[in-house]
Amino acid sequence: MEKRYTKYKDSGVSYLPVIPEHWEFMKAKGLFEQMKRSVRPEDDVVTCFRDGQVTLRTNRRTEGFTNSLKEIGYQGVRVGDLVIHNMDAFAGSIGISESDGKMSPVCSICSPRRSDVNQWFYAYLLRVIAKNGYIKSLAKGIRERSTDFRFNDFKNLILPLPPLPEQHAIVSYLDKHTTRLDAAISNAQKMIALLKERKNIIIQKTVTCGLQQHTQLKDSGIKWIGHIPHDWEVMPLRHIISIKSGDFLPNNSIKAEGTYPVYGGGEIMGYYDIANTTLDKLIIGRVGARCGCITKLTSDAWATDNALVVSSSINLDYLYYVLTNADLNSLNSSNAQPLITGSKVKGKVVPITLDLAEQQEIAAYLDSKTNIIDNRIQRLNSLITLLQERKQIIINNVVTGKICVL
Repeated sequence: MEKRYTKYKDSGVSYLPVIPEHWEFMKAKGLFEQMKRSVRPEDDVVTCFRDGQVTLRTNRRTEGFTNSLKEIGYQGVRVGDLVIHNMDAFAGSIGISESDGKMSPVCSICSPRRSDVNQWFYAYLLRVIAKNGYIKSLAKGIRERSTDFRFNDFKNLILPLPPLPEQHAIVSYLDKHTTRLDAAISNAQKMIALLKERKNIIIQKTVTCGLQQHTQLKDSGIKWIGHIPHDWEVMPLRHIISIKSGDFLPNNSIKAEGTYPVYGGGEIMGYYDIANTTLDKLIIGRVGARCGCITKLTSDAWATDNALVVSSSINLDYLYYVLTNADLNSLNSSNAQPLITGSKVKGKVVPITLDLAEQQEIAAYLDSKTNIIDNRIQRLNSLITLLQERKQIIINNVVTGKICVL
């Protein structure tokens, strides 16, 4: 059974209504100072990620960042520094650096002023405050899905100050429990990756070789396709599909609820009261992170100008798997926002059987196989959500004093 403190008192701050009676309060500027270190020649770039990890960029990934050519205003960061990302703190970009290096000026790099401050405790606490929306309520908005929360904002934040041994105990408890939960989450994510790989292999093999085990094969003449059944053809998609862009729809017209789903760059964005495409079409994300994603419609819908609408005379379920195997995202040629065009999609060469009965047979087979895999992935995603929620509840309860770990 979870242990609570004997006595609590009103905190006087809105984000933390009550705290253990013996905890003190102090403004952040009394606990932390902002560091302004010079950059050393050997320093590599350190990034503060939204999951709270602060590490060398090369330890995570090197793509998807805007690189600064002159690195104006970059500052030195050291292992153990508390780092707050000025624009993404509201989303959880707060953590303790595990690397020496350099960071952009959009980060506030802080070090404890006092010997009775455990910075790891405050990293946990600040992420809880961020997840609860308090930082966003204080910060000034500067762009969509971002805020501006600088050290001048942070320094006036009133923070609890438990006794140092208690801070150590809280950090030790949370490290132990979150490490266990993170391992379970990681294992589930790895299983999902394996299942997706298995699904792709099944689709690739079926839409290039068919279902007949002893069919005579021929060389397709295209390296990524390989051999195909002798009565199949290889052709550009333009011979079997028609394609057009969706229609512009203002964001303020998209509702949380409505009659018809709205598709943009690959996902449902919301709902609208009018449809501009029917369910006998496929939707391809044209712009954004899910560029090249294919969707089988289950109802009439509205396709925005960030989507491509595909119609065809061949079996649509079969075509869905052909397009899935075609890796349309590889058609993106933009160095900035991912983007594909209808003309590039139509120029993509794919293996095709024109036998309608075989198309239907392949589609039914792949529906059966992929549905089993998709259901397993869905269950794993649900498990990950539960584990993440459990992790957040534990951190919130312990770091705010609702649970005593001494």
